[in-house]
Amino acid sequence: MSVEENKALVRRFHESGFQEIMRGNLDVAHQYFADDFHDHTSLHPEHTGVQGAKETIADTGQAWPDMWFEVVDIAGDGDIVFAHWRATGTHEGQHKVVKHVRDIQPTGEENTASGITLYRIAGGKFVEMWNYHNVLEYALEHGMAGAPGGSS
Repeated sequence: MSVEENKALVRRFHESGFQEIMRGNLDVAHQYFADDFHDHTSLHPEHTGVQGAKETIADTGQAWPDMWFEVVDIAGDGDIVFAHWRATGTHEGQHKVVKHVRDIQPTGEENTASGITLYRIAGGKFVEMWNYHNVLEYALEHGMAGAPGGSS
């Protein structure tokens, strides 16, 4: 695939695919993630493959049922695409899968988070991902125990 096709895949995932998976259409994940997909992000479960992606996204959906993404900026080179994104949603449920945020109690408030995700794409699907989102800022804002500045 060309760089532009890879960027279009990432944009489509952020702007529609993630929400479809999050809202229960788990089979959509197979359109984006290779079966041997590997998430290098420490916030997510240790599962590799498309099943781990499904679990992570479904967990986000139950915690933030109205979350939506905006791609702020996107760049690519060869099989690598970087996406700077912003997510907005109402924190209504407790995370059960995603590490480091399981202790944050739902606020019932709308919040915005941002981050940068790097994707390596092969055969039209994500094979590797490194996701850097501002979970620390969110944790600090909500007094998460163990976070610097959080309650103990």
